[in-house]
Amino acid sequence: MKTKILKLSCFAILLFAFFGCNDCSECETQLKNIEQELVDLKKESSKSKSIKSSSIMKEDEGSKSLRTTYLARGKYDVFGDFSVDDDRITLFIPVTVKNLTIRNVENITTNNINAILVRVDNNISSSTPESPIVEVIEGTYKISSLNLNKEKLKLHKKLKVIVLHDNATDLSNHINGYKDCLKTQTGYVKENCPSKPKFAPPRPNEDGGDIIVGG
Repeated sequence: MKTKILKLSCFAILLFAFFGCNDCSECETQLKNIEQELVDLKKESSKSKSIKSSSIMKEDEGSKSLRTTYLARGKYDVFGDFSVDDDRITLFIPVTVKNLTIRNVENITTNNINAILVRVDNNISSSTPESPIVEVIEGTYKISSLNLNKEKLKLHKKLKVIVLHDNATDLSNHINGYKDCLKTQTGYVKENCPSKPKFAPPRPNEDGGDIIVGG
């Protein structure tokens, strides 16, 4: 853009130098056309800079907002949203150690409550500190792949997400335990059931979570 403006400017100066003192109507027309093109190019350049600046500002604001959101939350206090029409669940999980990854996402819905169990792990058999939050794990999943009831999701507009940090690969005991607990609940509450299955040898076996909304 800058190169084109410079070339047109030089060409205009040359035309003026050669024909400025002569009666040349064609040259005057050409000069006017070049001047107009220069004006248009400068406007386009200014608009492009404005859009780029605005885009960067929005990115910065978005990143700052996300960081503020998860720093203000506790460990495993998941946030995000879901869209039935887009067949999507998006999760953000604040954690207090690095290298934790999402290993499993299971549907643990009961008659009363839409719910999923998300297992995170880093292959270390120890619990993580309560603070500070050092990272956020992100994940996007298809509602249809998890066999969640789309009609119930649209009706309730809520999804309980339980985050479990454990190195157990067989989640059947966890799933059954959480389901039994959810059956006793009549509404969407953040707190998980206090009676979690225990194993030997010790595993992290720590959990958290929250309610996300959508429709």
